[in-house]
Amino acid sequence: MTALEDRLWEKSEPFLYIGKDEFLKWLDGWDIQPVEIDSELSFVTLQKGPLFHFQSFETRRPISPKLIRAFLQKIIDQYGYAETRTPKADHRQHRFNQAYGFKIVGEDGLDTHFRIDRLPHA
Repeated sequence: MTALEDRLWEKSEPFLYIGKDEFLKWLDGWDIQPVEIDSELSFVTLQKGPLFHFQSFETRRPISPKLIRAFLQKIIDQYGYAETRTPKADHRQHRFNQAYGFKIVGEDGLDTHFRIDRLPHA
């Protein structure tokens, strides 16, 4: 397991109902990239086709809107849209997604599915 996968597991494990091996299998195929702020690992970006996720390590260093927009625009340019899933109960994240222009396109038992095909003011 890579150091990034290990950090993701540590962050995610309290919220999951699956074991570490199943979690690591779920990560197969995702491009996982570190985001350092002031030489400290603050976030990782995960991308698998048009699907993406940001994971914060709660360093109190916010991810910049410029980085978010550049990351999303790259996905939109390549696939025509970007999509993410947010836990239904995470209302703060829902507001964040909608502030960036994401629209709800579906849901499953746990998550609301958000999609964007154009960034505002792009």
